[in-house]
Amino acid sequence: MRNAQEKFNNVVKEGIVPILKKNNFKKKGLNFYKTLGDIGHAIKIQKDKWNSKDEVRFTINIGIFSKPYWFAEYNYDNEVSHHTFPQEHISIVRKRIGDIKYGYDYWYEVESQIIERKVISECVVDCEKYILPYLNSILTQDDLIKYLEANLEKSNFAYKLFTLFCEIGNRDNASILYQKLILEAEGNNLNWLMEKGKKYNIT
Repeated sequence: MRNAQEKFNNVVKEGIVPILKKNNFKKKGLNFYKTLGDIGHAIKIQKDKWNSKDEVRFTINIGIFSKPYWFAEYNYDNEVSHHTFPQEHISIVRKRIGDIKYGYDYWYEVESQIIERKVISECVVDCEKYILPYLNSILTQDDLIKYLEANLEKSNFAYKLFTLFCEIGNRDNASILYQKLILEAEGNNLNWLMEKGKKYNIT
């Protein structure tokens, strides 16, 4: 009898890889990426750290990668070229399948005693109905900016959009967001934000 880990591998192989490959994603381990110029779509299959041979729990993380934002926030080594296979955790926008499907966290379960066909089917439906439509709603940098503007109060998006505007040279909108951030900042966050303003010559 196959254990839960072997069945999980089959879920990935049959339920997730084919549809993402069909949609031009590249694969490295449990990470997938599709480049779209200055942005990209990142997906990571995250396994629960408490998994066993009898049960494997996993979820699907989804990200919108931004090359300009990555250069500003993650390119610590001053690399000449941007990250060639960005992973979801360095994305400017991050979601989980549960966020867009249910509005709360959700984990799939694969058990050694149960045939995995139901989980495979669920992953196929979730990729087609939730993950790909969500990602395909943001295909350009302009789409990304509109998304961040529409969700400005979420996930530190105001700061992220400020940084993105600075990196692409949109000083007018960067200045507007900077003033909003300064008014709301306190203590160390205020000092740190003012240093960012100096870096970009935004006051």
